[in-house]
Order: sequence, then C-alpha cells, then structure tokens
Amino acid sequence: MQGEIKIYENWEKLGVFRANPKSKKPRHSLLIPPPNLTGGLHLGHAMQHAILDAVARFKRLQGYDVLLLPGVDHAGIQFEATFDKELKKKNLSKEKLGREKWLEMAWDFKEEVYKSVSSTWRFLGLSADWSREVFTLDEGPKRAVFEVFKNFYDKGLLYKGPYIVQWCPKCNTAIEDVEMEYEERREKLYYLKYGPLVLATVRPETKFGDTAMAVNSKDPRYKKYVGREFEIETLAGKRKMKIIADDAVDPKFGTGVIKVTPGHDFVDYEIGKRHNLPILQTINKQGRLTELAGKYAGMKVLEAREVMIPDLKKKGLLVKEEDYTHNVAVCERCKSVVEPLISEEWFVKVGTIAKEAITTINRDEIKFLPKNYEKILVEWLKDIHDWCISRSLWWGHRIPVWYCNPKDTKGRKLGFAQNVVSQIFAGKTKTYRLRDHEFKIGDLVAFENSQSGKIFGYGTITDIDKTTVGKLFLNDPAHGAMYKRRSQLIAAFKRHYPDREINNNTPVLIYTYKFSTSNKTREWCNEIIVSLNKPKACPKCGNTEIVQDEQVLDTWFSSGLWPISTLGWPHFAESNSASRGKPSIALATEGKPDLDPDLKKYFPWDFEISAPEIKYLWIARMIMLSKYFTDKIPFKTMFFHGMLRDLQGRKFSKSLGNGIDPLDLINQWGVDATRMALYTYSIPGRDGRVSRELLDERCKNFRNFGTKMRNVARFILELRPSEDVIARNTSTSLRVTKQSKDRHDPSNGSRDDNEKVMAKDDLLILDELNKTAKKVTANLEKIELHLAVEELYNFVWHSLADKYIEKSKERREDAQPVLEHVLKQVLILLHPFMPFTTEEIYQMFETKQKSILLERWPSA
Repeated sequence: MQGEIKIYENWEKLGVFRANPKSKKPRHSLLIPPPNLTGGLHLGHAMQHAILDAVARFKRLQGYDVLLLPGVDHAGIQFEATFDKELKKKNLSKEKLGREKWLEMAWDFKEEVYKSVSSTWRFLGLSADWSREVFTLDEGPKRAVFEVFKNFYDKGLLYKGPYIVQWCPKCNTAIEDVEMEYEERREKLYYLKYGPLVLATVRPETKFGDTAMAVNSKDPRYKKYVGREFEIETLAGKRKMKIIADDAVDPKFGTGVIKVTPGHDFVDYEIGKRHNLPILQTINKQGRLTELAGKYAGMKVLEAREVMIPDLKKKGLLVKEEDYTHNVAVCERCKSVVEPLISEEWFVKVGTIAKEAITTINRDEIKFLPKNYEKILVEWLKDIHDWCISRSLWWGHRIPVWYCNPKDTKGRKLGFAQNVVSQIFAGKTKTYRLRDHEFKIGDLVAFENSQSGKIFGYGTITDIDKTTVGKLFLNDPAHGAMYKRRSQLIAAFKRHYPDREINNNTPVLIYTYKFSTSNKTREWCNEIIVSLNKPKACPKCGNTEIVQDEQVLDTWFSSGLWPISTLGWPHFAESNSASRGKPSIALATEGKPDLDPDLKKYFPWDFEISAPEIKYLWIARMIMLSKYFTDKIPFKTMFFHGMLRDLQGRKFSKSLGNGIDPLDLINQWGVDATRMALYTYSIPGRDGRVSRELLDERCKNFRNFGTKMRNVARFILELRPSEDVIARNTSTSLRVTKQSKDRHDPSNGSRDDNEKVMAKDDLLILDELNKTAKKVTANLEKIELHLAVEELYNFVWHSLADKYIEKSKERREDAQPVLEHVLKQVLILLHPFMPFTTEEIYQMFETKQKSILLERWPSA
C-alpha cells in the first residue's frame, strides 16, 4: 500500500482533485451520499464510491472542471447508540452525565471516528475535493436546516401534536416506515371471547387499550350486532365497548371480528378517527405495559403475553389458539420490535411539496437510471403522509423552538401521598417509582398532592437511576422513609401498586429532583419562538427564562437539504419568490449580492448515486426540498446501483455475520483489483449476490490483469529499441481516422516520401483501439461500468498482449511508436477504473505530464 499512498499524496499535492468555480472549463459536479459517521465502510459504500470516482476521473480527463464533494452524515440514532455503548464501558450513561456533558463527550468521540471515515475514503482512491468536505452538523447545514424549519413554521406547514408513530423502545425514539425491516415469525393467533363474539388477535397484551370491536359493513354474520354495546372483561376490570362497522375490516381474517386499539395500530387509529373512539395507551415508550394493564403493568410485551394466556384460560376467555406466520416490524438499527403508539411529535405537511416533486419527475426533468424508478417514486409521493421530523435524541440538529414558560411541565406530573408532601418540604429529594414516567434529566415536573389533586410545587429532575427493589437502600435519608427490613419496603410499594406482583427482582426507577414551591412572581405568556440561537428575552412579554424544545430533527431532514446546503445555501440566496416567501437561487440581478460561486456554478448537480433502499428516505426528499426552496431540480442524473447481497439474497449485516469487509479485500488484493471486481457488480438497478470466495476469485483475476498491464508496459518501455531507431520511426502519424488509414494504405499511391507505411497489424490495433475507446466512452456516459471494464480487459489481454505484441516482436523497431501510443491511450482509458496502476505505469514514460490526470481523454 505504500506505493498507492505515495501516489495519492502526489495527486493531492498537485491539486488535481480541486474544483475551481472561476475556471472557464465546462463543469461536472458529483455529490457523494454522506455515509453514516459510525457506520464503517461496507461493501456497498466501496462500490458506490468506486462508481463515483470512475465518473469523476473520466470527466476530468475529458477536460471538465469536476467537483466531487465529500461529506459525512451525523447519523442520529446510530451514532447515539454507538456512543452510548462506549459510555457503558466506562460505567457512564446519558442519565448520569446530563445533556450538556454528554454532548461535550459526544463531540470528542465524533472527532475520533470522523478521521477514520475520511482516511478510508482516501484508501479507496476517491478523488474528492477535500477542501469542501462537509459534516451535516457544520454551521452551513445548520443554517440551512433552520431556514427551512422557520419557513415551514411561518407558512403553517409545520405543526406539533399527538399522532401515531412507529416507536423503537430500545432507541427510545420515533422512526419511519423505511427505517424498519420485517422479519417473518411464527407466533400464535389467539381466539378470544369479547362479549357475545369471538375474535382473533396476535397481540392479546394490547386488549387493555381496546375501545371498540369492529366488523365489515358488508358481513351479514354480524349485522345484528352493529351499534350495540357490550361489557367486556379486560383482565384489568370490565369495560363497555360498542361494535362498529368499518370497511377496513377483513372479513376473511380470523372470525371477521377485530378488536380496535387506536393507540397501538395504524389501521385501528384510522378506524378510531372515523368513529370518534377514545385512545388509550397500554404500552409505554420503553415497551412496557402501563397502569391500564393492572397487575401486568411494568411487564415487557412478550412477558405480559406469556402471563396473560393462562389467566385468559382460567376466566374462560381463550377459545383456541393456532400457529400463525406473519411479518413483524423491527428497527433496522437495533432489531427491536417496533411499537406503534401515540407520541407528541413535530410534523411537516408535505402534500403540496410532494405535488411539485411529482410534476418534476413526470416531466422527465431528472434522468433516472434505471428509468423504472420514476414510477416507483411517483407512486410513493402520491400516497405520502405527513413527515414526522422530531426524534427523542440528543445528537443532531436540536429543534430551534423556544418556549416562554419556565414552569411548562408539558403534562409531566408526579403524585405524592399527603404524608409524603411534608417530607418533600422537609428536604426529601428522591422518589422510588415502579412506573417509568419517561422523564429526562432537566425535565420540569409538577408535584401533585394525590389526595387533594392540587399542585404544591415543582421538581427539576437532576438524576435518574434504574435498579431493582432488592438493590434499594433501606435507609437513604434523601428518600425520607426508612425501613428495617426489605419486606417493609415491598409492603410500602404494594400499598401504592395493589395490583402488582412485587419482589426483589421488580424493576424500579429512582428519580432525584430539586424542589421549588409553586409561588410565582409573575405569569408567562406561553409564546413559541422559532430562533436558531436562544433569544435574550421573550419578544412578547420580556421574560428571560426561556427553554428550548428537547427533541432533535430527523437525520433525513438535514440530509434532504444536502444538495444545496453543501454549496452555501441559503447564505447567498436571494428571496425572489415572494408569493411563498421561500428563498430562491435564481441568479442575482443587478444591484443584488451575487450567489456563492460554488452554488452558482455547480448546482444543480450533474450526477447523484444511491442505493435503492433509501429512495424514499433521501432521494424523494431531496427532490421535494430542492424544488420547493430553489425552484430547481437537485440533480440532473440519478443513478441507482443494485444492492450487494449474500448468496441467499440477504442483506449484509452484523447480526447475520455475513458481512465482507472491503478493507480486507484491499489488503489482500490491492485497491485497483478490488475496484475492478466491484465494477462487475455495478449493473444499474440489479442486485448482485456475492461471497468472499467469489470476490476473491474476481479480485485475483484483476490483480493478474494489473500484473499483465505492468508486464506489457515493461516490454514496451523498458525493452524499447535504441533512441536513434525510435527517432527514425516516430514520424509515423498515429491518428486513427479514415484519412490516416487511407494515407497509410500501400495501395494508395499518394503519400509523403518521409512517411513510413504502416503495417496491416498496426492499422488493425489502432482501429480496434479506436472502437474500444468509443465503446468505453459510451459505457461511461451511460454508467455501464461493468461493460466498460469488460471491453478494456478483453482489448488489453487479447488484442494487445496476446496478438499485437506477439506479432510486433518480429518488427519491433517499426512497431515501437504504435506500441507506445496504444499503451498511453489504454492507460488513459483504464485510469477511471484502475487509478493507481495506470498512474504508476504512466510515470514510466519519459515524455509525460506530472500526472495522468492532466492528459486528455481519447477523442474517438
């Protein structure tokens, strides 16, 4: 690798990767999809970057001013999960550190992992303009994110409210449909008695949140029950439920009757809205049952299901159970089962924005490779729902919303018995709770007298510890109450949780707080302020005690702005679109400040690349946001490469243990051999099935090809005839055109006396070189790199090495100029794919540029 490192350092020293917005050359801009900060380099990244690099080098050789812009995504959920694992090794946690200290340490950790990402890219030979490298939490993207958020808020396209979302209990945040995977699981389908009816469900643990039963309006079996109300046993008391008719019910599923749980199922949520049903939350954000579940409260979902089934049998409520195979949604990051539940989040109304994107795609303003992705994206955009953009994380763009209400508890409340209230005023600073109230350090919580229902003060959460009843201190003065024996402590818990089974292994949370009384000197105005930085005071009432929203924005919110935020938007943008009040990048007119040179020259991007799996998360949103905020498409060509999978067709993942590290391939076979092997799988839109053995075989083949190239070069350049012999032959024209062929045809009587007649073999190899150059150029223009590699391989190995060189040995002196010309042209044609090998051989020429990248592409 030392030779490759030296070559790369020389490229950087020469500045051949640097774009120049002042250059008069035509531009070609390529935007690198920002890999996750902690994702590491996987096989898909390696192929994607190899494709981008090939196109960038090709365009440079064609004489373009090329911008290949690198960057890294902050990877909200993934980074936070990785960093928390690192903290755990040091016996630290978010709860112990608090937000400010956690973020300080997170940024230090970011610096460590960021270096490895950039160095790995260089390891692959990526010819990026590193002077323009961008991180999604840099000031530029931060400003762009704020401008978009504020614009949406001002235009009424942004709102905060309770809505059903996909929730990951382990990552403890909302996620999107496209951030989930589906696992086929064999479970039980339970048939339960609900009043006079029997229904089937795979989730009996959600019955505590049922608010109705539903049948299809066209199902004759149940018409007589529609509209009637029955008393239903829930295992946590009885509840009256009405039977409703709704066409969303599949009469063929189970008995044709379903339980409606609006708080924990998307279909049920829509049914609930249509029929004005109440919403009950029976599973909390940690994946445990709430107090609605009675004695099952605090249990995890599967644990509760196991305990409930025998109880249902005892009460005669379980009619039967069957084996049932279905798909279960899991978080793609941590593989935890995803829970649909109600959460208060920030949403963008994307209907109007999506329509503009649909129009753009339908007008063929963007070239999609393969073309079928146009229809796929349009169909998704037609059925798009409001975009949940908030995440309950600390790492990311914090939502730029400030609240004028220091006593705003946002509904957070803790109840205390009358005798405990006096302990709090006497200095009690800890409370033990079996229920997870989902508080975070820094949260303000209203303290309520459980007997009177009155708020008697406020507590700011300063620490949170998770333990078990058996590990609690019996005599902690900060808790107030003292116990001689563990049984007394358990008895105290049972007085507060009479329906719970409590023992030493029962999970418990310790909330430490700072208490203040409810006496207030003034009333606040509850103003909501959208600001990038903390306001000095509320603009409405002058209050200086202002707090920021706790959540951060979805990673894809900033990634969706990647095409414009990386080029300086909105700093130099003009607001020419007054009708919508949105920034525009229309060229500045006289008397107005000019645009950022990069934005002006390189946008829209000429080329973008992506894996199909993020076409909705990223590609659709880049189109929506760029079109809405700039009136321009984000990119001219969108190339979808196929996915690399294992031989069983599965995605590569750590959990399956089927991953292949591209760095292992590079260390064994070299960068260029690995790149060439990956190009053979780069067929547009087509997945490739690979194994380490198959890749080793291809890498070995291309390593041998590299060896062949070096041997060819040594024969031509090191074993060349003497200089005076070459000089006598260099007058031969090597331009491969019809005219040159005619001029050198022995049957053509008109030629210069000082011109030597080319042999037939010379003309044939030059003609074949010309045809190969045309094909490779066309392949590169269409991003059919697998075909380009095949063309070059066959030409070098068979036409040049096996045939022409062998024949030229008999007439070496006459053939030398042709040999050198063909070799140099082949090196240029091969350079986009094998940059290190071609640069190494190119430096063997005596008459040369400082780098092969300063040569010109063959004008076939």
